[in-house]
Amino acid sequence: MPLTPQLQADIARVDEIWSGCRVRHGARGPWLFGEFSIADAMFAPVFFRFQTYGVRLSAASQTYLEHALSDPAVRE
Repeated sequence: MPLTPQLQADIARVDEIWSGCRVRHGARGPWLFGEFSIADAMFAPVFFRFQTYGVRLSAASQTYLEHALSDPAVRE
């Protein structure tokens, strides 16, 4: 899949959202706002797309993605 400028911008925006939430709320737990919430559920399809296409993310976002992908409920 070609990495167009628009696709790069979309990935960067998701990375910005995820890393920003983790910086602000990371002390409360491993999800975007600490505890699992609807925000995490809404991003579930993105988790699997990023995994499939090997998207490169910031360290905070990558840690969040790995946590989400290892969660049994998300995997199910």
